[in-house]
Amino acid sequence: MSLWSRIAGLVTLAKVTSTTSPSGARGTAQVTANGVPDSIDRMQPYGFLSRPVGGIAVQVAIGSNREDLMTICVEDKRYNISLEAGDVAITDNRGNKVHLRDDGILVVSDHVTIQSSDVKIGSGPTYRAPVLVGDDITGLTSASGGPVTGIIAVTAPSTTLGVS
Repeated sequence: MSLWSRIAGLVTLAKVTSTTSPSGARGTAQVTANGVPDSIDRMQPYGFLSRPVGGIAVQVAIGSNREDLMTICVEDKRYNISLEAGDVAITDNRGNKVHLRDDGILVVSDHVTIQSSDVKIGSGPTYRAPVLVGDDITGLTSASGGPVTGIIAVTAPSTTLGVS
């Protein structure tokens, strides 16, 4: 095999057909490269985990050994969004995104859960979670942009809560 052939084979592309993400272990990508299906270890950046549902994998041959491939990156262009210079975004196949932009951070999701015993928004007061009947919510801003002032109170004999 020529030197060029050996160098060219160090980095390859493969189609991702499925992935696994076992707890406490490196995940794998089921890929098809040159028509041959295989299960390849998938390396992920510290603090960022994903489980791609498809896309293209970039694979490198560890120690120039084509029998020891590692997936270092998976891209799925179906879920890309438009970014301005300097932007960073996290997106998924369900339409959720966190977009760090020049004018702030945009979070888009049908449902957002914050698991914390204390929540501080801006320079205002800290709220314990969950917000309970009797809590003073003065300082928050309503969905329409106006200020919210008051105490959480029960406004109906059901579990519906309102602001008094």
